[in-house]
Amino acid sequence: MGNIRGIDFLNVRGWNQTAGDGEYYGVKQENVAGQNIDVMVEAGGAGAWCSQTYYASVDLAKKQQGQKYDDITYYDDAD
Repeated sequence: MGNIRGIDFLNVRGWNQTAGDGEYYGVKQENVAGQNIDVMVEAGGAGAWCSQTYYASVDLAKKQQGQKYDDITYYDDAD
């Protein structure tokens, strides 16, 4: 477990993993249409950059498809 950029992440590494930083999973709240919702963030790499976001329902996931949040660092935004 560790906090990176305000997200409490669980870092998961493969049993036989010899290199790399594994995958990070954490949940944070985002405001969507005036409501706070939980967003699960999957991240990886040395900077724990976001590769996927997950939602509590299929409908919400469809509505938020392609959504990027300003307070999450994504792979394609990393320096």
